[in-house]
Amino acid sequence: MKFICKRTSDYDERPCEEAVKESITFVDHRNVRTFEDLKRACGEDFLARGTNHKETSTGIQRDLGPRDVYMIEVNTLEELLEFREKYKRIVIEPYYDNHDYLLIEIYDT
Repeated sequence: MKFICKRTSDYDERPCEEAVKESITFVDHRNVRTFEDLKRACGEDFLARGTNHKETSTGIQRDLGPRDVYMIEVNTLEELLEFREKYKRIVIEPYYDNHDYLLIEIYDT
C-alpha cells in the first residue's frame, strides 16, 4: 500500500530515504452540503474552477490538478512497524489534499 509521507520539521523536502516523488490529484473538499450552500455562505462559485465537481455525503469537492508528493510503499504490518522503529514517532491519518490517500507523518519536533 502506498502512503504519502511528510516530516513535521520540514514539509517540502524528501522526508526519508524510502520516499519517492509522485504526482497525485489535488482535491479541494469543503464541508458544506451543496454548491449553492457555499455560494450563499461566501459568494464563491465553486464550479468556476477545477474539474470533476461532486456533492458527496461529506461535502462538496473538485479536482484542482496534479500535486507532487513523496510516497512510501508499505505492504505488511511488519514493514510498518519497522518503519516506525526506524523513525520513532509517526502519525497516520487521511491526507488533507486527497482523502483517497493516507498520510504517514514522521513526527520529529
